[in-house]
Amino acid sequence: MSEAIETPAVETPKAAKATKAKKPAKADKPSANGEKVLGTPQVRILKALTKLGRATRAQINAQCAKAGFETAKKFSAWMADPLGQNDPKSRKAAEAKSGRKSLLTLGFVKMIELPKPDTDSGATETWFEATAAGRKALAKAE
Repeated sequence: MSEAIETPAVETPKAAKATKAKKPAKADKPSANGEKVLGTPQVRILKALTKLGRATRAQINAQCAKAGFETAKKFSAWMADPLGQNDPKSRKAAEAKSGRKSLLTLGFVKMIELPKPDTDSGATETWFEATAAGRKALAKAE
């Protein structure tokens, strides 16, 4: 009589959950003299602002698209990090995530709230303008 030999069930270890290793935040690369180097999107934004003077995000995006930047022709969200978020808390969080400071934080662009034209509701519109420091940084980057 043969008895069935009972083999214990072998538990296979659960597959280790694949987690992406977080890349360390890349710091702004200083140049040889210790100044911050602008990224390509930041240079595009500063060029647009120096040409336009004072502009909204939509106008900056349109100017970048007109200058041949293909991404600007497709969507305008590309400039959220390089230009900077309007809300300082959101901007700080985005900068921590990307590892680069925005033009607003660097002081190369200033944000201006102006009343919307043709409205009596008191609603405002956000405009941006390159500062003297921004124009100087652009001149060094070109």
